[in-house]
Amino acid sequence: MVSPLGAENWELVEAEIDFITATSDRSKCCNLMYDFGKLLLAVEKQKGNDVRVSSFKGYKGVATSHLFVGRRSDGEIVRCSGSLASTLANDLIPLSTRMSRLDVQCTYRSTRKPFNLADYNWRKTNNDNKKNGRTSTVTRHEQRNGGYTLEIGKRVSASLGRIYDRGAREGSGDIARTWRAEVQFNKRSCSQLAEDIRGGNFNHLHRRSVVEGWFRKRGCQLPLDNGVRGQLEQGHNVSAADLVYTDDTTRRIRYISRVCLPMLEAVCEAGRSHVVARQLASVSTLRQALLDALTERES
Repeated sequence: MVSPLGAENWELVEAEIDFITATSDRSKCCNLMYDFGKLLLAVEKQKGNDVRVSSFKGYKGVATSHLFVGRRSDGEIVRCSGSLASTLANDLIPLSTRMSRLDVQCTYRSTRKPFNLADYNWRKTNNDNKKNGRTSTVTRHEQRNGGYTLEIGKRVSASLGRIYDRGAREGSGDIARTWRAEVQFNKRSCSQLAEDIRGGNFNHLHRRSVVEGWFRKRGCQLPLDNGVRGQLEQGHNVSAADLVYTDDTTRRIRYISRVCLPMLEAVCEAGRSHVVARQLASVSTLRQALLDALTERES
C-alpha cells in the first residue's frame, strides 16, 4: 500500500531555523552580540524597513518586523525570525551566552492533491495519547482564511509543536497543499541545539531529524519522514569533517576565518574579555583545521 505521506505525493520545500532569542550577560562577555545586532538594524534601516523603539521583558531597544535588539541592566538580547533567523543563526548564536528560544521548521508541499495534514495527525496523536496513557495537550483550530492548525503542548512548555496550513495562513488560497511543521524549543530544551550550531553540526539533515523526531515521539507522522530517518540510521548523521565539504559550510568557514575570528582576536588584544581569551586557543585550532580542509577542497 502506498503511503499518503510518501515521496510519490510530497516534496520538501525547506528545513530551517525560524526564530531565535539569544541573550548575552554583561558580566561574562563583551558586547559583540549587541554590536552585531546594531549592525543588522543599520542594514534593515538602509533597506527602507520600518525601525521603531520597542521593548521586551524589560529589555529596551529598537525593532523591525523581524528583528529586535535591546538592553537591560544585566545584559543584551537579539531576537529575529523568518529568513533573517535562518541566515544569521550560525553567526549570531556563537556570540550569545544563553538561548531562551529556538524554532526549527520543515515545510512540505503536496505534489498531487490537497491533504489535511493537521487533521490526519490530530487523530494519530489522540490515538497515541490513549494507547500510551499520555496527557499532552493537543488542540486543533480552523484558521481565519480556511485550513487547520494543530498544536501539541503549551507556550509555557519546554517545547511546543505546530502543524499548520501555510497557504491558508498566508491567504494565498492554496488550501491544504503547503504545510509547515515547526517546533518551538524554550530555555533549557534549546541549549543542546545551540551547542550543535556552535559546533557546526546542525545542517539540513539534522534540522529535518529534529523536527520529524519530535513529532514522531508524539505519535505524529510527517511527509517523507522515513527517508531522513533511514539516512540517519544508516550512519549518515554528518560529522564535522563531512560538513566542511558542503557549499554552505564553505561560505561560513570563510566568514568565520576572515571576519569573526579577527574581531575576537582584536578584542582579546585590547583586553576587553578574559572569557574570549580563554576560548581563543581552541577556536584557533578549529580555525586552522577548517582552513586546511578548505584548502584541500579548493585544490
